[in-house]
Parts: sequence; structure tokens; C-alpha cells
Amino acid sequence: MNVFCDFHHGGMYHAMHLLFVDRLGCNLYRPVGYEWVERDLWHVSELKPTQAAYLNPGGEHWRGEDGIWHWRDNGAELQHDCITFEQFWDMPIDLIISTHPAHEEPYQRLLELKPGARLIRVCGNTGEVIHGKAGNVMDSTGYFRGQAENYIVFHQEFPLEPFVDMLPPQGVISQYLNFFRNHPSLAYWEKYRPELPEYQWRMYGHQGDDGFLSPLGRIAASMADTSFVWHIKTEGYGHIIHNAYAAGRPVITEIGRYRGYTAEALLEDGVTCVDISGGADAIRHHGQPDELLKMCENARERFRQVVDFDAEEQEIRAFIERLV
Repeated sequence: MNVFCDFHHGGMYHAMHLLFVDRLGCNLYRPVGYEWVERDLWHVSELKPTQAAYLNPGGEHWRGEDGIWHWRDNGAELQHDCITFEQFWDMPIDLIISTHPAHEEPYQRLLELKPGARLIRVCGNTGEVIHGKAGNVMDSTGYFRGQAENYIVFHQEFPLEPFVDMLPPQGVISQYLNFFRNHPSLAYWEKYRPELPEYQWRMYGHQGDDGFLSPLGRIAASMADTSFVWHIKTEGYGHIIHNAYAAGRPVITEIGRYRGYTAEALLEDGVTCVDISGGADAIRHHGQPDELLKMCENARERFRQVVDFDAEEQEIRAFIERLV
């Protein structure tokens, strides 16, 4: 089976690769070449440098002996297989996947070129819009229930091997949100940091004081070396929050931001997480050695209860059988 999927988010595309290539044995292709833009079929960005980063076949892409273009994703440690619009035209395509909300309608037009194919809309953020023609929806947020004839909630898969079971250190709070200095939750960070001077406060990601972490193994190693993961944000699926629980690390968060969303099942104040409404005293209490160890064990066990990629594979296979 040949699957064509857009690419705009590294974690999302990695999940599509783990699902369609590693689990379902498909061939997975993404777009390369500027003809996708010229034909109004690529809407990740109107900025020329961004288009070049994703689409320029003369940049970091290279062409294999079979004519397929390739690109090395160092963050996910995998190789992308990429096709031009002409190659898409010439190739039999079975599934077309839109993971970017702006691609749903353009990819409906691609179906006119491939009438035997089926379109799947994959949702990764709660602020997206599903248009009326989307008959097949894979939703990793839990936000879009009931908005498609064929619908499934799933967790975006990521490798679990890097997330080993280790005892937590004392007195470390780490955050992994990119561009955190522009995020509204920075105000909480700046409020509680001086109230908890006994903690080390580590800020990773773009603009972070402690640097950008890649590939995933470095994030996992960093989480193993932290007491709490700071994660207060309006969420889509939430790779970082799921990474934290795979690592057995509780988060400091605002639970109310997750009501009705996929990650809500991971969060229980005082058991698997600390709600920021409890203030510095709650963080300090749950950071005591015995309390922290118990909360880390609870976090890892909650992840095992909530996330089962093997079971979801069978559910997704049934979803694909029902494609409209």
C-alpha cells in the first residue's frame, strides 16, 4: 500500500512512520519540490525560506537510484521518502493523509487525480477545523468526537525504548516547550522560581537557557534526570506530556486545560501530577523523597494503563477497513 502524507511536525510524521511503515508495512511518501506550492497543494508556510527547508530538492534532500527523493530526519533518526508532484501523478496511491488543517481541502482535490484512494484527516491540535467533506478522521486530541462518519481517537506513537525506569533526582524542575519565553505560562515559571530556590530550574527548547534537545533519546535522558516536568499549556495531542509519563515523571500543570482531551486521563492531582493551583507548597510537598518516588511510580503506571500502542494498532486496522 502506498501512502502519501504531508509533513509539518516532526513528532507527528514520526508517528505516521511508526504506524504506516513499521506496523502496517506500507510505503510512506511526503511531498518535495516547489510544484506542490505552485499547484496550491502545500500550505505549511508562505515564507520562501520555510518552503525551501521542506521542499527544496537541491537542499538537504538527495535522490536515490530508484528516483525517490530522501531526507534525513535527525530528530526522529529516520529517513523520509519524498516524491514530486509528477512522481505522485505517476504512482499508484492508496491513502492520502492530511495532518495539517490547511491541507484538508487541497487534498480533496488530489482525490480527483487518484479516485481509488481514500483521504484520512489526522488531527493533532485542538484549534483545528474539520471541514464537512472529511469522512475519515484520526484524532489524537479527543476534541473532535462525532465530527466524521469514520472516526477514531488514537495516541501518536513514539519509541518507548529511550524511556527507562530510573529513580528520580531531588530538586529538579525541567520544561521542554519551544519558544517558552514567548509563552503565557512563562509568568508562572517566573513567579514560582524564586519561591522554590532549593530547586534547579532547567529550560530546554528553542530560546531555552539549557539548550535544544534532539534526538528523542536526549529528551528521555533529560527527563530521567528531573524530578518534575513543567508543562502548562493549551494542548493538542501533547508529545512532551506523554513523553514525561513514559519516563515516569509527574508534571506540574493546570489540569483544567486538558478537560476532554487525550492527556486528561494521565492527570490526577496529588497522584500523578501537581496542579499549579496548589502553589509552591504543593510542589515542595510532593518533591519530598518518599512523595516524589510514589508519584513517579504512579505516573509510569498511569501511562501503561492509558497508552497501549499495540492495542491501538488493531483498532486502527479496523478503522482503515471502514474507510469511506
